[in-house]
Amino acid sequence: MDKKQLFSIVTSTLKELGFKHWKPSVWRRTGAEISDRVYLQRSCYSKLYYFDYGCIINNLPLQSGGDSSHTYGKIDIPLVIYKKIQKVLDLENDFSDEERERELKQLLIQIIPKKNPINTEKELKDFLLKEQLNLSIDVMEYLKIKLTEKGYEDAENQ
Repeated sequence: MDKKQLFSIVTSTLKELGFKHWKPSVWRRTGAEISDRVYLQRSCYSKLYYFDYGCIINNLPLQSGGDSSHTYGKIDIPLVIYKKIQKVLDLENDFSDEERERELKQLLIQIIPKKNPINTEKELKDFLLKEQLNLSIDVMEYLKIKLTEKGYEDAENQ
């Protein structure tokens, strides 16, 4: 399977969940305040694509230089499922095209929520404070989050 076939499968599967192919290697499902996105990053060393799911704050411009999301990191994907999708996304693995397509569709539908799980900036802020994900300065300033010795905290509740 080549990249074009892979992206065609991802595009058609994610389209069923409300996503549109937005940028090279990026699919986006637009929400009122928060959009979610899927990103496949190609390894520099092989034909492996890394799977990433993140959020975009609609009213906050993305950093120039290729960033396609405001959040990165943990999403509630069980490790066993994440390992499966990484195996399927390694185009050097021995899968028939039909088997890879079937597995990939199944895994994407299993991983991606049917609708955006975070709809508002408040929900995103609460999620980020709970999960303590790495944040950029622009996201911290926009959502009024500060970094302390204890980790990220709500700067508005001081």
